[in-house]
Amino acid sequence: NEITKKSAIFILPYISLVHEKYQSLAKAAEEFKFYLEEYAGVKGQYPPTKRQLNKKSIYICTIEKGSKLIGSLIQENRIDEIGLIVIDEFHMLNEPQRGPILECVVSKVLYLKKSIQIFAMSATIGNINALSTFIEGITYVENSRPTKHSEYVTVDKRVFQSFDGKSLTEIYADNLGESNREIFNACVKCSGPDAVLHLVQGNLMVLIFCSSKIACSNLALRLQFDRFPGTKEYKKQEKEDLIEALKEENDGKLSTNLEECILYGVAYHHADLTAGERRLIEEAYLAGTLQIICCTSTLAAGVNLPAQRVIIRDSYVGRDFISLNMYKQMVGRAGRTGLQESGESIMLCKTMQDFLRFSSMMNAGPEPISSHMDPPTLVDLILEVVAANLCSSLEDVKTLIKHTLFYQLKSPEDQQTFLETTLSEIVASLLASKGTMLTMNEAGHLSLTSIAKAAVQAGLSHDVCLIIYSDLLHNKLNFCLLNSLHMLFLVIPLEYRIPSDGILLSRSKVYDRYTKFHPQTLRVAEALGVTENLVALNVTGKLKDEKKALLCRFFHACILYDVLNFDNHQKVAKMYGIQNSHLQNFLNVTSYFASKVYRFCEELPELWCYKQLLTDLPQTLMYCRAPNLRALMDLPGVKIGRARQLLNAGYSSLELIARADAKEMVAKIRHLPLRSARNLISAAKLHFITKMDKVEAMKNLIQNLQKNYDNIVHNTK
Repeated sequence: NEITKKSAIFILPYISLVHEKYQSLAKAAEEFKFYLEEYAGVKGQYPPTKRQLNKKSIYICTIEKGSKLIGSLIQENRIDEIGLIVIDEFHMLNEPQRGPILECVVSKVLYLKKSIQIFAMSATIGNINALSTFIEGITYVENSRPTKHSEYVTVDKRVFQSFDGKSLTEIYADNLGESNREIFNACVKCSGPDAVLHLVQGNLMVLIFCSSKIACSNLALRLQFDRFPGTKEYKKQEKEDLIEALKEENDGKLSTNLEECILYGVAYHHADLTAGERRLIEEAYLAGTLQIICCTSTLAAGVNLPAQRVIIRDSYVGRDFISLNMYKQMVGRAGRTGLQESGESIMLCKTMQDFLRFSSMMNAGPEPISSHMDPPTLVDLILEVVAANLCSSLEDVKTLIKHTLFYQLKSPEDQQTFLETTLSEIVASLLASKGTMLTMNEAGHLSLTSIAKAAVQAGLSHDVCLIIYSDLLHNKLNFCLLNSLHMLFLVIPLEYRIPSDGILLSRSKVYDRYTKFHPQTLRVAEALGVTENLVALNVTGKLKDEKKALLCRFFHACILYDVLNFDNHQKVAKMYGIQNSHLQNFLNVTSYFASKVYRFCEELPELWCYKQLLTDLPQTLMYCRAPNLRALMDLPGVKIGRARQLLNAGYSSLELIARADAKEMVAKIRHLPLRSARNLISAAKLHFITKMDKVEAMKNLIQNLQKNYDNIVHNTK
């Protein structure tokens, strides 16, 4: 009963899933009078706003944002406001980069011993009892599916079916009903490069998973020619509306290949498309405008796209053999409750060797989840709990560590060794690092240095924060304010400062861009150590690694600078010889990183100048294509193309959208499904109500201040 009187946190692995969950809950939030708050990308306030009249919220977060949100509530002694934490895709614990963050979230909540219920969900966990022990909970397992799912595997014109989700049994045409015999005959024909063509006949909703981006595009092009001619006339107007919406999203341009595919009800979906393009294709598929999507494995873990038939074209994802977790994610798209009554999946194995390997993997079942915590992530956990006053001594830290999966999966002997030796060495190394991170007084009380506190507040790891701190101090000595280029240079994410990891920039195009720089820009370049001779040497490929890294970082900053000064992103992408989708991803990653750098500077007095310079930069980078559309793009899932459509249709504010009629909105905007229109209106109402609540809170604060002032004046008289 206490839980129902508190707010809840819903943690999801991807931003797209956060948007989808927000939209699916928006109507319920409106009806039952609770708040929905999005914590993804640059969105989210720490700690969250306290609501008027004790109203409750559901915070929908990515893993990183959820961790920071919970940390801020602990620091402000407000964690009692939370009664429930729901974690979807709990098998993300097995991911090396993000798994430790999720593990730390659970461990901190368990250590608090508060009455917070943790509800973790996954379809692919091998050691479920171990994880149940980890979260101090009980296990509920459901093996049946609410919709019928037929699971097939084919190799060398032989067809196998899994009746239990594990073992494979060979089937024959003589023993099958008419509908199953049709699938069997199509599977038998599945050999050679045209294998998949026999499985997409008819007006089925089909998802085809391919091993690479180029395979997706090539197959989609092939399918448009092999589908029957009448397909082009089916929902012709809706397809034309979709094409126009895609062009609106992409500054008036669209790949000729994609446009031709769409006319036949086919599209491809992979990382070379922008997030806005992918979103529109997903909407079109859900609305039935598109019947076939050729996609990479990333779609399997993304938004909820159901299919009557899922085809996995290869047993490899890129260069790696498909994992059971990925396979289950893919086939899970076949037949979704409330969307499809039944579904079937067909796995195409090219060789008997691949089939035997796949069969063995199926029989073995899901892999056990392991902990990916290591000394660096343990250091970050220690800093977080000391900052939040959860732990103030080494003994407190030891007690906390006992709540981690990392500790619980060890043998009793290894547990003892870790607590008494390894953990003590980790803490000692932090204390011995010349006071940069952790200090301990004579009573054994642990506390953080100012740099460590700033790192925790900014959500930066201890090693990254030291790199950033040193870099900011160094650049402060010769900071150039002729334009914004030097400022942008400071917020380039670390992964984009390494030539092999960032956007692959054309050497010749980079040199050509340098020769056309304004004199002011050249002076900034010189202040950063970038000269014409250095850029020319880069063309020859004779630069040392240190100088390559400098140029890589500098020209990534130049990309940002040009984006902020040109209206057309396509022009900037062409200027540097990069794909528009890569440019969009770079902007998203940089805006998020810039928000961390700003928060870091905000906590340190010696970096006061950067605080003033970076105040608006994260939001500027996020909405740089259309700052006038910022309010509309704050709605979950609304990208620039949809925002432009809303503005052109007269919906220039959240208030106008909140008051709109869904059917009227659909009539005014091309390629806007009724379901999407209703979700937009519900989301706008929630945003509008939330803003009004903040205004009301500010009014109450002003009134209280006025009363206090009046009392002081009265008492002095």
